[in-house]
Amino acid sequence: MKVVDLFEADDKKIKPPKPRPKKTLWFDSYENWVNDVKFSYPDAEAHKTDDEQIIALNAEEDKCYGRWDPVDQKGVTFHKPRTINSVISNRTRTKKVLNTTDVIRNSAHQ
Repeated sequence: MKVVDLFEADDKKIKPPKPRPKKTLWFDSYENWVNDVKFSYPDAEAHKTDDEQIIALNAEEDKCYGRWDPVDQKGVTFHKPRTINSVISNRTRTKKVLNTTDVIRNSAHQ
């Protein structure tokens, strides 16, 4: 029996991925949180707050898509974007993190 015959005998169709549920999702893994933000909101930009939290904002920096807390190792992504003032306090300053995944991943684990 040839290898090609083995693959042809197994004609199971690959299921497409399920769409994201229409609700707020909580994560214990930073990689899962990043993947959900990238999948749900491709235009999201990472920003770091004064207290080392990472938040995902839109380009105008007025809507928040999610937040990661490295101290508690927990994150959240929102189904509908929220205003930045409802996620962090008004006095908290943010600075943009570079868009490369390695820099974002390293900054969360420091």
